[in-house]
Amino acid sequence: MPLWASEDPERDWETFYRSAIEYQYRQYENWAGDPSKVGVKADSDTPWRRESMLVDTPENIARRLREIRASAPFHEVVFWYRIPHIGHDRAMRHLELVAQEVLPRIREAELSPAPPPRS
Repeated sequence: MPLWASEDPERDWETFYRSAIEYQYRQYENWAGDPSKVGVKADSDTPWRRESMLVDTPENIARRLREIRASAPFHEVVFWYRIPHIGHDRAMRHLELVAQEVLPRIREAELSPAPPPRS
């Protein structure tokens, strides 16, 4: 799932992230010729609904990753640091937040029990 750490995720979503992710998914659909071939059911809602992504504050991203790991253990997180239409400077700030704010919170959680998944 897409991951974007921001101090103001609502602003980033409305200003640039939503249009960037929409562009990316449209490109996949164009290349595949069929939305279902890129993991999207033809009759589904758009795949770029924010709530299905990790586009949030570092604190909330770390919390959600801990919740995911509680039900589906994983050992690494892989994500694109920058998708099309997002500039290098913005992407670097996002990476700094991941490195300085998200990862330490995940490491701290490894030393304490994981919270139960949210309902």
